[in-house]
Amino acid sequence: MTKNHRRLGPDYMKTLRRGRYITPFQQIILLSQYRPGEPECPVQLNMIISDFMEIIIHDKAAYEHSLEKNEIQWQLYVRKGRRNILIQYGIGILFLIIGFFPTYDSGINTKYANDDTHQNETKNDKDSTNIALVVGIVYIILVSGSLFRQGRAKVAFMDEAGYKGRIIYKASNESMISINEERIRYENPVEKTEWKWAAFLIFSLYKNYLILSFDRDSRSSFFIDERLLSAESYQKLLDLVRQKVREGKV
Repeated sequence: MTKNHRRLGPDYMKTLRRGRYITPFQQIILLSQYRPGEPECPVQLNMIISDFMEIIIHDKAAYEHSLEKNEIQWQLYVRKGRRNILIQYGIGILFLIIGFFPTYDSGINTKYANDDTHQNETKNDKDSTNIALVVGIVYIILVSGSLFRQGRAKVAFMDEAGYKGRIIYKASNESMISINEERIRYENPVEKTEWKWAAFLIFSLYKNYLILSFDRDSRSSFFIDERLLSAESYQKLLDLVRQKVREGKV
């Protein structure tokens, strides 16, 4: 027997032969039932430790939290575009300022009549000031239109998320996440999904969520609500995630 093995009683061996799942608590009970002279168990200690590290998360307000997650998903999606919109607004305002403060071409005309010299100063408005004003107004109108369309797109996105959520959680407003060293499994009333840790490219922390992203831009992500975990369990989960996935920024 290697140092990672433990001897277990015949009850444990019968359970293994039947193919039944054994919880960590049952493992402890069966370990305590061992008596000298009984056969060895082929299960290694590190398998038992792995079972102890599994974290189960039950969400009894799954529909409401799904809407919150979609809201955050939208915020992350438009965050980078928002910076470009602010830059475009700044350019439009700059054109407006140029247009409201016109510049002039000045010149001095000198006329000679007999022995008298006459000088007249003339000023001509530059057409470029009017052009700048028009460009600034058009620019701001276009950017404002882009923001308006983005707002309508968000409403449509959230309506679709709400409709889908009502279908999924019609029978039961609950979901479950189980996490161990090998994978993450998610289950709701209509579907079950499982991912290996290698499926996630980066993770990030945003508001109350630990976000596991499948791509660099976080457009496709899996959310874990830290409010559903105790402080100790959340810290254990965070330590595990940091071992498996590279941390990124939102």
